[in-house]
Amino acid sequence: MNQWHFRFRHGHAAASARSQLGFGLALGVTALLAACSSDTTAPQNGACEPLQTSAPAQIQLTTVLGAGKDAHGTLYVADTGTARSSGERVFISDGAGLRRVPVVGSGSQGGGANADYALSFDDGTTRGTLIIHVAASKVTSMALGAVDSGKGSLSDAGTSSEPLTVLDNASVTSLTVHDLKNAPFIEYVAHTASADTLLVLRPTYDWSYDDFRVFFGPRDGLQEQKVQSVSRAKDGGSTVIVFSVGDATYTAHFPVESNGTTFMPGPATLDTGKATLPLTLDAAKPSSLSDATFHCSG
Repeated sequence: MNQWHFRFRHGHAAASARSQLGFGLALGVTALLAACSSDTTAPQNGACEPLQTSAPAQIQLTTVLGAGKDAHGTLYVADTGTARSSGERVFISDGAGLRRVPVVGSGSQGGGANADYALSFDDGTTRGTLIIHVAASKVTSMALGAVDSGKGSLSDAGTSSEPLTVLDNASVTSLTVHDLKNAPFIEYVAHTASADTLLVLRPTYDWSYDDFRVFFGPRDGLQEQKVQSVSRAKDGGSTVIVFSVGDATYTAHFPVESNGTTFMPGPATLDTGKATLPLTLDAAKPSSLSDATFHCSG
């Protein structure tokens, strides 16, 4: 008997949990060791608003896994995704085009010419599980399951579902497609005893450690700094971020500790090369930075 394989994604629900704790991985998600390194461009003093969300970019579909339509004419499309999306993507019709919705969990059975997919999505207003059955390299049926954002068992996805009319994949490839609203996600906000603030940002979706941004300095002039590397341990999310401040190299440590039942932030520190300073973590939300001004690198 074929086995279902499930995986859960970086996304809406996980990001909400992380924002309460101020560290990067949701509880129960295994963190991966990784490192990133950087460009060599020196920071430039340009006033900016790094917490603003840009308008969704227009993108292209990759290989379409399935396209279906419900009784109201709403289109549901899934594709294989990109290297940055780390898996399949789901799109829903929006006017004459398609808009991407976050995939928060996915499952598959079989593969290649004979496969089943269950893709759970949730953008805060629209949620469900898109179920696709493929046999002999053809989509034979599609349905919209009632699983609540992948928070239940994806194996239940087919127990209560609405059949979709299967469409030819070619019928959707010419549609205008818009990506997610990829808001900046605050990994950490912290301050030193001398009132300097350290802010660490990344995109909410489709991110890697190469996308981390660091701002450091007084609240009335938070300067973007060059990130040298980011690493995250397998202990639940302990993170080390190395960045430049002028000619100096600073290292921020954000440890995670377990009390036996859950992970909590440990004592954060900032090594300036001359001293190790304690960091006080602030609430990881934009309101914590309402009085800050920013200067971005070039």
